[in-house]
Amino acid sequence: MGYLIIPLSLGVPTQQTCSAQAWVAAISVSMVLGNLMTKTLRIMFIFAGGRKGRLVGLADRDMLRYSAAVLLIQIILMALWTSHGNAFLALILSYNAALLIFSVYLAIRTRGAQSAYRESKSIGIGVYAITLISGICIPILLLPSTGPVVGFVLKTGAI
Repeated sequence: MGYLIIPLSLGVPTQQTCSAQAWVAAISVSMVLGNLMTKTLRIMFIFAGGRKGRLVGLADRDMLRYSAAVLLIQIILMALWTSHGNAFLALILSYNAALLIFSVYLAIRTRGAQSAYRESKSIGIGVYAITLISGICIPILLLPSTGPVVGFVLKTGAI
C-alpha cells in the first residue's frame, strides 16, 4: 500500500495529493506496525505463560482486534488532521512514535525466543529499520526548505 505514495508524488502537488500521500503513509505504517506488534505480542504471551507452567497465546481474532484498533486510531487521527489542519500533526507523529517505541520494546522482549519462534528476530530487524528510516526521513520532509525532488527521493527511498 505504501507504494501508492510514488504515483501520488508525481506531477504538480495539490492539496488533495499531499493529503492523500499523508493518508497512505499513515495507514501503511499502522498496518505494518499493528500486525508486527500483535505477532510479537503473541510470541511474548506464549513465553510469559510458558514460564508459569501454562501455554498462553493470543487468538487470531484477538490479534485482528489489536491490529484493527491500531488502524482505527490512526484513521481517526488522520480524519481530525484533514478537517482541522496541522494542529493534529504533532499528535499523529506522537502516536506513530509511540507505536514504534512499543514495537522496539516488544522486539527486545522477544529477541531470545526459541528457534521455533525465530521470526521475532526478523520482526525486530524490521522494526529497527522502520525506526531508523523514520527518524531520518520525517524531520527532513517536514522542513520547509525541502524541495520536491529531495522529498520524492526520500519518500521513494524510505518505502
